[in-house]
Amino acid sequence: MIARIRTFIHTLRKKNEREKRAWVFGASAVTMALVVVLWVAYLNLTLPNMTPVAPPSGEQKTAENEIQTDSAWNTFKRGMGIISGDAGTKWQSLSDRIMRDIGSITDTFNRQNEVSVEATSTQFIPTEPQEAIPPTKLP
Repeated sequence: MIARIRTFIHTLRKKNEREKRAWVFGASAVTMALVVVLWVAYLNLTLPNMTPVAPPSGEQKTAENEIQTDSAWNTFKRGMGIISGDAGTKWQSLSDRIMRDIGSITDTFNRQNEVSVEATSTQFIPTEPQEAIPPTKLP
């Protein structure tokens, strides 16, 4: 058995890159499917199988009286619904934010600067005499 595996690996090493990639892809797909099957089996074993409880006679059915049957598939579907709903909301907010940012950038590029220079009617004339500032020699 081990000798056959070794010869298979040696022949696989001698093949071209395309065939090697095909083997890697196939082995990855089989491994992934095996992991998913084991995960679902584990969830089916660990999640309790609950059956609906009938309310005592004379009472009406309420949400508290009913227990939903939970299986791995139901749990998976519920989780995917939550994830896809959150992803849709986040995608919408992201696209809104991007469009708002693009709008502000285009507004910035389209804005034109205006400069106004106004001459003062009177010049600044100090009313008090100013001290003379002595010159300082720089080193």
